[in-house]
Formats: sequence, structure tokens, C-alpha cells
Amino acid sequence: MAIAEPPRRITIDLDSYLELLIEKDVFDADSWPEGMRAGAELLRRIREIEQQCVAEHGQFHCDHLAPGVEDDYLSAVSALERLIEPDDDLIPWEEFKVQLHQQSQRPQ
Repeated sequence: MAIAEPPRRITIDLDSYLELLIEKDVFDADSWPEGMRAGAELLRRIREIEQQCVAEHGQFHCDHLAPGVEDDYLSAVSALERLIEPDDDLIPWEEFKVQLHQQSQRPQ
């Protein structure tokens, strides 16, 4: 009689998990971390455009995309990149204007 092994558990960091989701084309939003679930739909749209391009041209290249589709593709890629690698240096426009005003009020 074989002895059952206890279940194994692995832990990976968030960046590795996100890479895995993208590499394996996981479109199920519930598999994505809270606050990043839109990534599933963005990834689905990216892959859909890539597959359509390959079906029509034999390979994927942005030059093969119609202008509207290219815009859609680049927007989805950009949104996914911002989602998984947020730029902490970016601030809302209104906050930037307040900071700019405050700096202009400081004595020189």
C-alpha cells in the first residue's frame, strides 16, 4: 500500500504569477489578482488580434494591422503593461497642478 504524500504548496511572487498568467493565456478574470482582473480581458483582446493577424498574414506584425485594429492592439498592450507595472511616479493631473502652483508660491 502506497503512502499518500501531503499536498505540496509553492509560493511565487506577484511578478512571476503575472508572467505565468500571460504566458499561459489565462483569460479567466477570477485567476487574476484582485485589482488586476481587467488584465484577463486585455490579454484576451491582445491574443485575439494576434491570432487574427496570423490567420490573415501568416505571421504577426503591427504593420499588418488595419489602423483602427492597430490602435486597439496598442491600447490593450499599453493598458496591460500599466496594470502589471504601474508607474508610481505618475500623479493625477489635478494633483500635478496643485503641486505646480505650490512650487510657484515658494520664495526664490
